[in-house]
Amino acid sequence: METICGIGGWFIKPEVSWRPTNNQVADWLVSLESRGKDASGYATICDDGLLRYSKLDIEPKKFADFLRNDTTPIGRIGILHTRKWTIGKPEDNSNNHPIIYKGHALVHNGGIRNYEEAWEKLKINPIAEVDSSILVVALAELGVDEGIKFITTQLGGSATLAAILKDHSIVLARDSNPLFLYKPMPGVLLWSSCKTTFLTISASQPGEFGVVWDSIYEVPNLKYIHLSSDGNSLTHLGSFNIHGSYNYPNHYW
Repeated sequence: METICGIGGWFIKPEVSWRPTNNQVADWLVSLESRGKDASGYATICDDGLLRYSKLDIEPKKFADFLRNDTTPIGRIGILHTRKWTIGKPEDNSNNHPIIYKGHALVHNGGIRNYEEAWEKLKINPIAEVDSSILVVALAELGVDEGIKFITTQLGGSATLAAILKDHSIVLARDSNPLFLYKPMPGVLLWSSCKTTFLTISASQPGEFGVVWDSIYEVPNLKYIHLSSDGNSLTHLGSFNIHGSYNYPNHYW
């Protein structure tokens, strides 16, 4: 079956010292390569509080080679993406993920309709050709609750997404497409399009943590989660049912 895009990420409470290594993030991207080879990227909130990101129109294995030798520190919050492009050519790096806008970063797996009309309703010029770009702009300009409301009522299609907001809170949302969660240790939350990713990360640094298969669970379908920047409060668990959403019958997202 054809697949479209892979997403992943991590959230670590401020008091927890563990961080994923560059090798772990690189292996993570490679583990999602079957979901997209047209571009790769990641974003992280470093321990100095700054958002840093990198994305290129190259396949995950090549991006991973770059990442293993990168000196950019991996912070306590991060998202990553492997892209199979449908709208917005990857040669224009603004179309690749993470999509960055005003200090917010987002990765998306799915396909969005009605986005041309939605840009007009936001009264904002498109920041990129890719359909995903309207998702991060809606969250940034309208806030989480109103942004989610806009996405679910003004757009069509399907969207599983992960976003790092400017205040360092995170949004995870799922409409149809898979998103698995795993807590390998206290204060650490990982998410990924594929369950097997967690085994890959564990094997990358043997002895750090194991994977209990029965402890992996999915973000509830048609729901979104807004987690505070310190990880101590679930700000919201709400509905995320995109207006006119659909699944392509011949695809597995």
